[in-house]
Amino acid sequence: MVVPEGEDIWVEGHDLEVYTATHPDVSQKSVEAAQLSIEHLGPFGEGDDVLVLISGGGSAMFELPAQGLDAERIMEVSRCVMDAGGGDIYELNAVRA
Repeated sequence: MVVPEGEDIWVEGHDLEVYTATHPDVSQKSVEAAQLSIEHLGPFGEGDDVLVLISGGGSAMFELPAQGLDAERIMEVSRCVMDAGGGDIYELNAVRA
């Protein structure tokens, strides 16, 4: 589970790994949370079903940059879109994609 930094998450009766990431800015912490989450899926293979919920903030908190990019560059470009005043979440997600 990836949650925003500062959130106090506890789910009774479940053995969940909880990773924190940043929102709305992408950071190295977001990349690490995504990598750890994917590593956690290691035991699963072909034929296994995995349920994934990506909700509000997912484009910032669950980030795996393409080769040649890093979290800092994605954050810089995302911040430009957000600071421009005209960028809505759809445009921001298009840039992040």
